[in-house]
Parts: sequence; structure tokens; C-alpha cells
Amino acid sequence: MQHIEIAQRLGLTMRDLESLVKGEATNSVATKLGVNMMDIEEFTRGNATLAMTQRLGFHTMNAASELAQTTNGAGVLIGYMLKL
Repeated sequence: MQHIEIAQRLGLTMRDLESLVKGEATNSVATKLGVNMMDIEEFTRGNATLAMTQRLGFHTMNAASELAQTTNGAGVLIGYMLKL
């Protein structure tokens, strides 16, 4: 899938998607996920906050952090938003 197609399916602008891929959060992405921008940026760096842990449905922050560290955190969030 090309970035433009992913952005359209997510209801985001290309700028929002490109920022997320770089590990930066925008207000649109934060609003779509229901967390704040800091939570998203921390997750893309491999650290899960309580809000992000709960949003993704994990019971422990360690499990969510391990997912973010072993995969590309931004990729996980994009996949999650595609399922919304």
C-alpha cells in the first residue's frame, strides 16, 4: 500500500501519517487514538504509557512496551488504526 492510500483509509493527511512514521505525533492522530500526543511519541520510542497500554488492550505496561520495542511502534499504531 502506498502512503497516500494508508492516509486516506485512516482519515489522516499525508503530513499526519509521515509525522507518525517519523515517531512524531500530531493532534489528528492523538484524537483518532483517544490519547495525548506524548503517549504516541513515547510509544514510537519503545515506551508505553498507561493510557497507551489501556488503549491497545494490554494488562501491563511492560507487555505494551515490549511490543513497541520489538516492532516499529508507529507501524503498530497504523495497524491498530486500520482496524478501528
